[in-house]
Amino acid sequence: MKQEYDFSNAEQGKFYRPLSELDVPIYLDDDVKEYFFKLLSDKKIHLQLMK
Repeated sequence: MKQEYDFSNAEQGKFYRPLSELDVPIYLDDDVKEYFFKLLSDKKIHLQLMK
């Protein structure tokens, strides 16, 4: 490591993304997916799947 780093030209928040924009993949077994889709369907909630 260097003794000192120069951050004078740094840009704060350059790589920041709000949590609402993050797409976290969740992998479920088919039977678990079917269960949750049935719950959503019963409540008349439409789910848009991202591919």
